[in-house]
Amino acid sequence: MGSCVTNFQPSQGGISPTQTATQLIRSGDGKMRVDSGNISIIQDPTAQKTILLNHLTKEATLLSPPPAPQMPGMPQMPQMPGMPQAPGMPQAPAPNVNIQDLGMKMIEGEMAQGQRVTIQPPQMPGMPGIPGMPGAPGMPQAPGMPGAPGMPGAPGMPGMPKVPGMPSPTVTEMWTNTQLHLPVLTQTKGDFGTQICKCKNQAIPEPNPSTFQVPAGYKDLTNVAAPTPSMPSAPSMPSAPSAPSMPSPPSIPGFRK
Repeated sequence: MGSCVTNFQPSQGGISPTQTATQLIRSGDGKMRVDSGNISIIQDPTAQKTILLNHLTKEATLLSPPPAPQMPGMPQMPQMPGMPQAPGMPQAPAPNVNIQDLGMKMIEGEMAQGQRVTIQPPQMPGMPGIPGMPGAPGMPQAPGMPGAPGMPGAPGMPGMPKVPGMPSPTVTEMWTNTQLHLPVLTQTKGDFGTQICKCKNQAIPEPNPSTFQVPAGYKDLTNVAAPTPSMPSAPSMPSAPSAPSMPSPPSIPGFRK
C-alpha cells in the first residue's frame, strides 16, 4: 500500500499550485486501486477494464469503450468505371520518444528502479525561401543625347517572419519500488510546469478481493453512460421505371362508292 502526495506547479502565471493526496493498493496478481477523495479507480490488467467509483453518488462506471457498431450492407450498385483516387493527406510526424534506464538507488528507505522518458515534439518544416527580385531593365540611350541616369535599384524584400520556437521536451523520471511494484517518486517537467509525486509505501497482507470489486448498493452506469448506438438501415434501391406502352395505330376511313 502506498500513500502519495502530488504537487503541481504550473508554469503560467496567475495559476495557483495544487496538491492532491492519493492512496494506492496493489494485489499480488496486478490489480490496482487508487483512492482520491470521493473517487476511486480500479484497474484490472488481466480483464483489461477500468472501473470508476463515485462514492458520493454511489455510482460505478466501466471506462472501457463499447464495441463499435457494424455498418449495414449497402445495396449493390451497377458497375461504374474506376475513378482516380484523391491523394491522401500527409500525416503529422510522430514525436520522438527516448527511454533511458537510470538503474537502482535507495529513496527514503525504499529500493527503487529508475527510468527516464523524454518526449521530443516533432520539428516543424522549414519555411521556403522567397525568390529574388529581377533587376530593373536599363533605360535606352537617346541618340546624340547624354546618357539617361540609371534607374534606382529595386528595394530589398522584407525578411521572413521568425518561426515560433519549438516546444520544450517533456521529461518524466519514474522510480518504482522493486518489491512492491508501486511508485516511489515521479517527476514530470514540460512547458506546462512541474509535477512531483512522492509516495511512502509499506508491505501489507494480500488485500481482500472485495477491494477491487464494485461495492454492494452502487448503481451500475455502464450501459447508461456509454450505450452502443444503432446504425440506420441502408435505403433500398429504387425500381427501374417501366417502358411506356406503344400508341394504337389510327383507323383507316372507309371509301365511298
